[in-house]
Amino acid sequence: MEDISKLRQYASILMQERKKLEGKILRAKPYIEGSLIKRFTRCGKPGCRCMEGKPHGPFWYLSRRIEGKTRYTYIPKDKAKEVKALTDSNKEIRKARAKIRKITERLDSVFDQIIESRLIEFTKGGGTDD
Repeated sequence: MEDISKLRQYASILMQERKKLEGKILRAKPYIEGSLIKRFTRCGKPGCRCMEGKPHGPFWYLSRRIEGKTRYTYIPKDKAKEVKALTDSNKEIRKARAKIRKITERLDSVFDQIIESRLIEFTKGGGTDD
C-alpha cells in the first residue's frame, strides 16, 4: 500500500493539470472539424506540363468524415491559411480532451487507492481487525 500523503500529492498534481486543460477547452477558439490537405492534379490534355511530371496546383481541400465517408470541400487559396488555423484549433481541442480523459482515469485509480487505504474491516466480535 502506498503512502497516503504521496497519493494525495499525486491526486493534487493531476487535478491541477486537468484544471489547466479544462481552462483551454473553456477558452477554445472557433474551429472546423477535418484536415486541410493540398492536392496536385493532372488535366490530361496532350502536351500540357502536367503530363511531363509538373502537375497543376496546389489546390486546397478540407477533408472530413461525414456519415462514415470522407468528403472533400474545395478551399480557395486565399482562405487556406484561415482554414488551417481553424483545423489546428480543432486538433488542440481534441488533444486536450484526450488528455483530460487519461488524467481522469488516473485520478479514479488514485482515489480508489486512497479509499481502499482508509477501509477498516469490521469483524464478527464487534471490533476492528488490525
